[in-house]
Amino acid sequence: GKGWDKFATKVGQPPVIFDSTLVEKSKENLYNHLVYDGYYNSRISDSIVTRNKKTTVQYFIELGKQFTIDSIS
Repeated sequence: GKGWDKFATKVGQPPVIFDSTLVEKSKENLYNHLVYDGYYNSRISDSIVTRNKKTTVQYFIELGKQFTIDSIS
């Protein structure tokens, strides 16, 4: 049933090793998405905390001014 599948999936996951380079890649992806949505000059910072072999990453986003393009000629 569904309960067993969820349990098996959770137990079967290998531990993930924290990779700080992925944090930078995530920040880059976030920034590119903001630019795509018209937010230029945004700032993204992060906080990485490791306790008891568990790492938590928080992203802080300061949105830049949003510009919209109404026409292209």
